[in-house]
Formats: sequence, structure tokens, C-alpha cells
Amino acid sequence: MLGKKRFVEFWGSDIRNPEIERADNAWYGAAFNDPGFECRSESAANSIRTQSLFSKSGVTALIPSPGMARYVDRELFPSFHRTAQRVPVTDYQPVFPSEITARPLVVHAPTAPVCKGTRHILAALERLRSRFDFDFKLITGMPRQEAGEWIRRCDVFVDQLIAGEYGLAAVEAMALGKPVICFIKPSLLRDYPAGIPIRNANPDTVEEVLAQLLSDGSLRRRSGEEGRAWVEAHHDARKIARHLLELYQVI
Repeated sequence: MLGKKRFVEFWGSDIRNPEIERADNAWYGAAFNDPGFECRSESAANSIRTQSLFSKSGVTALIPSPGMARYVDRELFPSFHRTAQRVPVTDYQPVFPSEITARPLVVHAPTAPVCKGTRHILAALERLRSRFDFDFKLITGMPRQEAGEWIRRCDVFVDQLIAGEYGLAAVEAMALGKPVICFIKPSLLRDYPAGIPIRNANPDTVEEVLAQLLSDGSLRRRSGEEGRAWVEAHHDARKIARHLLELYQVI
């Protein structure tokens, strides 16, 4: 009514289409068929319904991650603008893992255990206990500030093994200087800038990737430093705000 410009940003379950994702990601397909799958709101119908709601209003769509772009219905949104997940980088003081830590701390924070592949992570860690000396913290049911302290203290952060791309939890952990294990499906890797520092793992390979980090303090430190540099380059809220301001001015 006031003639204002309107923008909508799609982040995840709001438009994720299981039919598209299962065709490209067998791990998601297996999790989706699990009775405990938490993201039951995800459906082709819901994706189209949500997009239709906004497209009829003449809204400009913003897409903050490569994976989300694949769910955009191009009849509803013939074009859209790329942005990125972001954090206020200066609020995250990095605490890089020590190269000489004898007993590294591994942290996993599953908001949705089936969707995150938690059982695969726990099984891999259990098998690794006979080979490595480490601590593990599963973050569930605790205040955000307390959870953040555990991540700040950790030497390895395991995000998720199912969804096929990294999200805000991985960005926050990298901002804190932590090596991050996360599944990025092969078809998406080409859509990211070169040099992505994520330690890529799926349920079949997570044990091997964890073993590499648990056995090599220098690798943990280097991965943490690379992750922090990646966030500064690609997820700094100040840089993305300037990009958004440009969009607001020209559209």
C-alpha cells in the first residue's frame, strides 16, 4: 500500500523441495525416509506454496546459499539475487586449536539429529575411541551462550552429514577459528568460490575425516585459520550489508 520495495530471503525448509534434493543427494533421501526425520514441513507443495505467496506480491527474491538456488521455481521467480549467510565477524574472536593439545575436544550440536546425521557421527566417534584419546560434547538442550562456549573451547566442530551444504552453524564455528566437518554434495562444490576450507565428509567417510583431524594438531590449526579467513572473505555481515544496500538502491 505504501509502495515500498519488498524483498524475501529463502533459507532452508521454507522452500527446500525433497523431490529435487533426493534426486541429487542419497543421504538426504535415506534420512527423509527415516520415521524420525524432523523436517516434515519440507515438501514440493510447500515449496511452491511459499514461493507463490511472495511472487504474487512482486517481491524480489534473495538466495543466501548455492543449494537454495536449486529450489527456486523459475516461473514464479524468473530471476533472483545471490547473497550469503552472514555473521558480525568482529563479535567472534577466534580461538584457534592448539597444535600440541594431547586430548582434543570434538563438539557436535544437532538441532535435528536425523537431519544432521548424528547417529553416524556418534558411531564413528565410538569406533575411534580405541585409536585416539579425545573428549566429545554433544550439545543439546542448553542455552545458546553455553553452547557457544563449548564451541569456543573445542578443537573440532562436526556440523552435519546429510543436507549437502553448510549452514550458519558451520559459519559461526569457522568464525571462531574451528575446523569444521560438514557434508557438501559434489554437485554443489563447483558453485562455491575456490578454496573452501570445510572438511567434507558423509556418513561413509566421517570416521576417516575425524581421524585425520584427531591425529594432526597442525591440520586442526591450519583448518581453523583457513575457516576464519573464509568467513572474513565471504560471510562478513558488513560486506554483505553493503551488497544489500546496493540492491535496495537499484531495484
